[in-house]
Amino acid sequence: MPMSDGRLRATTPERWLSYALIASFVLYLITLATSTPGTEEPLRDLVGYNLPFALAVVLITLHARRRQVAARTWLALGAGLLAYLIGTLSTYAVAPITLTDDAYPIANALWLLMYPLAFAFLLMFTRRRLLAVLQYAWIDVGATILDATVLRSITGEFPPVAGLDSLYLLGDIALLVIVLLVIHTFQWHPPATWWLLAAALLSWTVADMGYFLQVASNTYSDGTALDVLWPLGAVLFGLAAYADIGATYRTRQAFTVSYYIPGLSLLGVGLVLAFHPSGPLEPLAVVAGLITLCLAVVRMTLAIREGISLGDRLRRDQVDSLTGLPNMRAMRELSSVRARGASLIVLDLTGFSEINHSLGHDAGDQLLVLVAERLRSSLRAVDFVTRLGGDEFGVLLSNTRPEAAGRIAENLISAIEQPVTINGVPLHVTACAGVASNGPEAESVEAMLALADGALVRAVADGPGLVHIHAGGPGSRSEERLRARADIRAAFDSGGDDFLVYYQPIVRLDDRSVFGVEALVRWRREGVILLPGAFIDDITKSGTMPLLTRHMIQQSLKELRSAGLPYAVAVNVAPELVTSDLIDEVRDALASGHSTPEQLLLEITEESLMRAPEAAALILAELRSAGIRIELDDFGTGWSGLSTLRDLSVDGLKIDYSFVSRILTDPTALAIVQGVATMAADLGIEVIYEGVEDEAVEEFLRTSFRGCGQGFAIARPMPIDDLVRWTALRDVQVDPTAGITP
Repeated sequence: MPMSDGRLRATTPERWLSYALIASFVLYLITLATSTPGTEEPLRDLVGYNLPFALAVVLITLHARRRQVAARTWLALGAGLLAYLIGTLSTYAVAPITLTDDAYPIANALWLLMYPLAFAFLLMFTRRRLLAVLQYAWIDVGATILDATVLRSITGEFPPVAGLDSLYLLGDIALLVIVLLVIHTFQWHPPATWWLLAAALLSWTVADMGYFLQVASNTYSDGTALDVLWPLGAVLFGLAAYADIGATYRTRQAFTVSYYIPGLSLLGVGLVLAFHPSGPLEPLAVVAGLITLCLAVVRMTLAIREGISLGDRLRRDQVDSLTGLPNMRAMRELSSVRARGASLIVLDLTGFSEINHSLGHDAGDQLLVLVAERLRSSLRAVDFVTRLGGDEFGVLLSNTRPEAAGRIAENLISAIEQPVTINGVPLHVTACAGVASNGPEAESVEAMLALADGALVRAVADGPGLVHIHAGGPGSRSEERLRARADIRAAFDSGGDDFLVYYQPIVRLDDRSVFGVEALVRWRREGVILLPGAFIDDITKSGTMPLLTRHMIQQSLKELRSAGLPYAVAVNVAPELVTSDLIDEVRDALASGHSTPEQLLLEITEESLMRAPEAAALILAELRSAGIRIELDDFGTGWSGLSTLRDLSVDGLKIDYSFVSRILTDPTALAIVQGVATMAADLGIEVIYEGVEDEAVEEFLRTSFRGCGQGFAIARPMPIDDLVRWTALRDVQVDPTAGITP
């Protein structure tokens, strides 16, 4: 039956017992180091050796008395250590004989009892993780019984007790393998309890292996360094129980008869070996050996099959199939040890549902994979990246405080915001992030996740691209972005006069007549003129791009009319504005400025068209029918430019500056420009070469191509008063084919 979540706390007795446990081992170590090797010292051997076992049993029992069911599974391990302790104490009541005689049958039986009880403990403690692998444990038990019988019968050259000692070693190794398998399922980041269990079993494995070899060669003696390893294992078992304090348990574990069968079988093996079976058993040794071999083959086949099955299940359960990242379950199962000193970032992509809707789920999946790769490449190997679900990602940063985590979150958002093209469509992707750190409010990964989610909600409310730190406010870069966006909204509320229009002339290459001018925005903030790169992202993410576009159309038409300049003006339209509302916006702007449609030229990017090609085609067709010219901007930067020209009628196109500026040095750029120019001429489309940055490029274009040029070699962007002076000084002519009347 489900148990309510609860976090266990160490009580004072448990804390002091853990200290006493460590102190008892240190004391035994000191007494062993100061005594003569190979000598028997009753006080050291009786008290010093056994005290760690006794304290470990008490500590484990205290932990097992907790109300949580999973905590009570430790009773099995405590009972095993108690049996081991009683077995050791029983040896002091028996007169030592020789190693060739089984002098301690009761002790051997009790020592062996430790293994089925420890086996039962591990099965109960790991049942949900390893049930598939351990369900064939009865085969291992049967093979062990037969193998031990064979070994007992054919190892006449060794002391008879060697067969029994091999069983201890087999038990150690079997338990150690189980624990290591559990650690592996935690992706090598388990709670500290599992590392302590592994260390305890490793200590006993080394001890029993050394003992087995020394007994077989008749070189074993008391009071050597080997004797340290058994009480060390007991100490580690006790500390494993203490480290388990603080764990959270949710599900009641069932204790079935399948736990008893392996344990009783192993105990039977110990009793058979301890009391020297003979007679009918010896002639059956060969048959038992053959059966053992068959069982080993069957067990190996089943282990391979179940190992593959377990790996597949673990992958499905804890790994996101799309991105290959760990999933939410993997994040929640991270131990509290992993959370110490750590910070957690939760990232949520902005506008992901719109991308899914406009480009399809396949494009959305490609974007998620790309974001996962960017996150992985931007972080350290020790950091834990996971896909929490949908378009949310989590990042657990080891040994990172809140301020540093906030900066890392902002860097991750910057990485996500790098240009990306999906199915030929350039996309501008961003995200929001919430950050929480380990502390009194969040001692576990799950608690940190809840706080980071709350911080994420506040970041989303503030706007795209922002980071919010729990109990710390926005990140440093996010705080500046918030101020900028607040200033932008305030500027528009006061009329938008701080957004200045600069004009860059576009001239024909053959006669240098003016084809028109492009309206470029500048922001006068606190007396400083800022270029678009410093604020256009905040314009977009603050949702004020429609206000800016309307302002640019109205202000440019108004200034050109007031200055008496008969130029057509080109205004950029952001991809998100190519909707049915754009038609009404343009009509209102023309009406308020008392301007004609021929005086306006709208520059649309390929991204605007590829998001929803059919809808965009209808919108642009209606604009053109109203007399407004359409120009395709940044042509060549997308993958679908040629198909766009085939399917969509436009008045002109701008070849991107990245090609034009390299036309004299890059044969590939030259070939692209030549191909586009030829195609545009065949379709009757006007071509504007953007990026004419020096006179050599301008001269080459003039002698080799037809169309218009724009760039610093012709004229820099300038305010309206400078444009008037430029016009007067150049004595320029207005292109009569532009359809503009003074």
